[in-house]
Amino acid sequence: MQEILSRLRADSRVSTLLRTVEKSLTLFDPPNGELKLLNLSLNRMRALGAKQALRCMPSMLAVNEISWCNLQCPQCPTHGTPEWHKFQNGKDRCLSSEIMDRLIGESFQTATLIKTTTHGEPFLSPHLDSILDGCLEHGTPAQVVTNATRLPIEQVAKALVLSDRIVLSIDGVTRYAFEKIRKGAKFDKVLHNICVLVSAANALPEKLRPDLFIRPTVMASNLRELPAFVDFARWLGVPNVCGEFVIETAPHVADENVRLHKPLYNHVAAEATRRAEMHGVRLGFPAPFDGVQPDADFPFAGDRRCITNWPDSYVPEFDADEVNLSVEAIMADAAKLVVASMDYYLKHSWEHERTRIAAGQDDAEIKQTKQLVDSVIANLCDDGKPEIAFCGFVDWGVYVRPDAGVAVCCAGGPVVGSLAEESIEEIWNGKNYQAFREEFYSSSPPAVCQSCRFLRKVPKRLVADSLRYSDD
Repeated sequence: MQEILSRLRADSRVSTLLRTVEKSLTLFDPPNGELKLLNLSLNRMRALGAKQALRCMPSMLAVNEISWCNLQCPQCPTHGTPEWHKFQNGKDRCLSSEIMDRLIGESFQTATLIKTTTHGEPFLSPHLDSILDGCLEHGTPAQVVTNATRLPIEQVAKALVLSDRIVLSIDGVTRYAFEKIRKGAKFDKVLHNICVLVSAANALPEKLRPDLFIRPTVMASNLRELPAFVDFARWLGVPNVCGEFVIETAPHVADENVRLHKPLYNHVAAEATRRAEMHGVRLGFPAPFDGVQPDADFPFAGDRRCITNWPDSYVPEFDADEVNLSVEAIMADAAKLVVASMDYYLKHSWEHERTRIAAGQDDAEIKQTKQLVDSVIANLCDDGKPEIAFCGFVDWGVYVRPDAGVAVCCAGGPVVGSLAEESIEEIWNGKNYQAFREEFYSSSPPAVCQSCRFLRKVPKRLVADSLRYSDD
């Protein structure tokens, strides 16, 4: 992979474009930066205990505008059975263009992050161009999660320039495991696409380069390959590997549950950590199970899994020689992708302008609002409660569904409104969402939150200090 990257940067057209872009990067700043930070502060004031926060907008939007996917992985909570797959790929499982355009116009200016669909494949979305163009117009970074089965050059080029993170979702680094789990995907094709995308991303100027992640769903069928994901990432030039335990949503995959294989998980997690530390790869797997002795030979439970029998020749390690890859083909496609990315950037470079909080507001009004935020934060931190419950969604973002419903989160939180009936501003500040927040911060939070792996306690002072403006 290093050879491809070196050749890519030496390509005459690529190197010329990269030099041009490097010069332009010093001339432009993303628009709306001050507005976004102030909106984020107003949102997080709620987390600190503000009973009556100023009306604001969500800082993050998980826009699941489609639920369509071209794969049918058995463990998938949306496409894991033929019936689910048929339903989720229905024509009506797509946000309307009217609502999508209104959502972009209402919310992208104040948002600090836009996540494209996580319950489908974003490069199947008819709205992806509109979403990415909206991110460009309003200076909002995107996050894209893809199964890498498709590589539409023009759309991937936009995603490379506009994303702060691109996640490559794969569940095996051997041909056998990958094709058993990723039903409908071909190992060689996906690895070709991944090599192209990673090579192009790593060739970009550092300021434009998205952070790349390899992310498997951690489950019984790929447990023994978890250390090999680290080797795979190192070979690719991807700095991050992360993953979460599978959520068993149907009986046919009930034995994928990692909690049935705690000793084996503790063994592979330790080995993955060792390799990550040795190779400088950042690792984000769930913590080992407390009080459980690691055991490499721990037997698999049951047979309700994606893989029930492995061939005698199976070795749970990544082997680059197993893959039918053409260096010349990767080089050619990566060069096309870099050129398309740089052309897009140069054609649509950020306009260098000061962004006002709203039409007619001036610097004095901005300063006054900042001072108000500082004073409120100071008062909120003096209530004698050193820690607060913290969730990345409750006072930061919303989860938009293909049916226009707006949910609190992606982990089972309630629907609090519909974009077919209200604006995103009305839903975010409305009584349903406010009532949920009050319950969340009470002594008895909602049951769905109490069992959620994303809920954690954080020092109140830490949140407060991240929002202060007093050093401006």
